[in-house]
Amino acid sequence: MRGAYATKVELLCPCEEVSFFKLRDRLWKGEKCQPNPLHRFFTLMRKMKARSYVTEDLALNAELIAEREMASKRCNETVDIHRATRLTFFASRPQPRDWSDTAALSDDHILGYAVVVTLQLPQGLFRTFLLEAVIRRPTISFETDADFVLIDVPNYYVHNSRQFGVTLGTPEQSREFTIPGTFFTQQNDLTSVCSHAALRMIVNSSSRLQESIRDVTGEDKLTNKYINDVLGLDFGSPKKTIGHYEHDPKDADHKEGLTVEDMTKVVESLGVRFSVIDFRERLSVDYDELMYPMVESLNPTILEVQGWDMEKNEEYAHALAVMGHTLNSDRWEPEANIGYGNYPQREYIPVCQWICHYVISDDNYGMNMTLPSDTIRNHIVPHENPTAHAVRTMSIVPKEVTITGYASQKVAVDIANEHIKKTVLSREIYWLEKLKDKARKKNIVCRTVLVSGGTYGAYIRSLVESQGLELDQGQMEFLDTWPKYVWVTEITLPNLYVGNKTKLGDVVVDACASTAAITERECVVFTWFPGFMRRGIQPPSEYWDLTTHVPLIRCGSRHPLIEW
Repeated sequence: MRGAYATKVELLCPCEEVSFFKLRDRLWKGEKCQPNPLHRFFTLMRKMKARSYVTEDLALNAELIAEREMASKRCNETVDIHRATRLTFFASRPQPRDWSDTAALSDDHILGYAVVVTLQLPQGLFRTFLLEAVIRRPTISFETDADFVLIDVPNYYVHNSRQFGVTLGTPEQSREFTIPGTFFTQQNDLTSVCSHAALRMIVNSSSRLQESIRDVTGEDKLTNKYINDVLGLDFGSPKKTIGHYEHDPKDADHKEGLTVEDMTKVVESLGVRFSVIDFRERLSVDYDELMYPMVESLNPTILEVQGWDMEKNEEYAHALAVMGHTLNSDRWEPEANIGYGNYPQREYIPVCQWICHYVISDDNYGMNMTLPSDTIRNHIVPHENPTAHAVRTMSIVPKEVTITGYASQKVAVDIANEHIKKTVLSREIYWLEKLKDKARKKNIVCRTVLVSGGTYGAYIRSLVESQGLELDQGQMEFLDTWPKYVWVTEITLPNLYVGNKTKLGDVVVDACASTAAITERECVVFTWFPGFMRRGIQPPSEYWDLTTHVPLIRCGSRHPLIEW
């Protein structure tokens, strides 16, 4: 939390001297909001080998004052901030104990921070919640003779993340740290609900949305107050009220949560589009095959799950913020399901079949948790399914984008199979023959990502230069002209994907195409495979002096140090 100052300067404390169970119990008052997220935060600090921390009582800033005023209107009586505490953790030992020494304690040392707020409600009630937390992507710190090193946990791909600033100290003595990570918040079920939390987590974690947030809100993050203002939730009447308060009338008629239309209104106020897909209306679509391209392309995504609460004997729905995924390159099923002829038959293998978990944040339980991809797949008619299952994905995409990655991939697979099987070159090219063999066996692998046309153009130009390709003037001019956004479906083979992280071709689709263009496949902009390329979908194919496999496109600037 940038610009929030402590009431006095505190020193670093060693983590080995504190019980996080007892620290949690000291900070948490009231039973309405569960302390699970704070406990999860502490657990991750232990897993990441935190060695020191600082605890600060915060003076009220604009955001805390806004939270207090909203709560006062909601309760129709004065509500106070009983306590606002910030806990900041570091990988280094508390030597020196003064955190302001930039030489001894650099930005690389910080692992995460959490801001815990306790509201003092009327009639002696308290409600504590985790207003804000930022934590590094899954990392372990290892001590060395001179210092320590931070190593990313292998095969965790947290895509929705950015750089955050946090201010430590008082106005008279302060320092700002920068931490790369993801944003977390917990609903207080009084002036914010789970949809507030999910929206704030995906929007505030996005590196792509920061300029929009600053331009629209004047702040560096989406707040509960901004969401409530956009939706007209002023707590002046039951219909403009949300959540639960112990002294609400039993027959109170108010919103208990936000609708999809509400969430869409908030997202569109930032100048982007909310792409909403309901799986109850598209029973043939697996949720992860549709969601994976969005997540891999750094498009902030919410996954809604539904199930049956046996204790309350009622249906529940909950919004989860999807931050990334794990990858198991040794999974047996992707190839074996096709090799053994399992039903249903597919024309290709989507790379989401190597995804074991999605990395999610659940405001009821905490951040950087993993959701097994198979556990919420819907195998029966949705309204008859009592177990937790995916019902809807909601992704933030540029407003110009009209087509989903899933739909684009379907078109791309048809084009790829057609080109691979039918194209005959004047000479035999080893990797093209391998593709033909795998296409016949329905064993090609497809990975789809969304990038700007300029980004793909720069990628192709660097590929041309690095591979020493010989292109004529017309091809060079064509490779500098792209739609504003494109879906790129990368075509490869199972062992090239899992072992080399490389591909053997691209099918590029205009992500802003019209419905008619998609239906007629006129949305296809460019295709290349070993030995040939094609502009659009019409013949002829042209000679393409690239005959080997090349690296996959990585969205974002950061690649993992260790991959398996």
